[in-house]
Amino acid sequence: MALTGFRPKPLLEQGSSDKVYLAFSFMPSANSGLITYAIVCVHEKTPRQVIYITRNEFLRQATGQTISEANPLKENLFTKHEIPDCGYYNDSIAKRLTYECSVVDNLWKLRYGPFPERSKSKVENGWARGKDNFPTDGQLAILYQYGIERLSELIVGEKAFKLLKDMQNPEWVANYLAS
Repeated sequence: MALTGFRPKPLLEQGSSDKVYLAFSFMPSANSGLITYAIVCVHEKTPRQVIYITRNEFLRQATGQTISEANPLKENLFTKHEIPDCGYYNDSIAKRLTYECSVVDNLWKLRYGPFPERSKSKVENGWARGKDNFPTDGQLAILYQYGIERLSELIVGEKAFKLLKDMQNPEWVANYLAS
């Protein structure tokens, strides 16, 4: 039985000063793989609310293809933040939109040295250079500039998109590798 006209309960109450953002963290999850994606609602009077989403849901909302309180104007946040090569195309074989974004797909490199999933055939290495192939203290200090104190925390909103933009700068990557 189809739910005609079903709408999820809004995260924001009309007239509130609460804010909703897209976010991600470097913690693996069942929904997203090596990176966890989320929608975060920062409430004025109560603790923030986190809804975990998949990579594709993150990309659909960030490109403005899906209605989202985190992107109510349905703008392409990648274009807005000058992050190239993130978008979608109509896959005529699969008969659906396919979302691609190499920088989002490379977020794992900030946390890991070698690619951690042995069953995958990735041959490239990540950028982490610390003990057990995790980030060094210097690398963590760089990541802290984006609003986190621990790898398990979410990087939220503008800071998340700033990190994605910065990751595409070869000088920033060289600095991260050297830290």
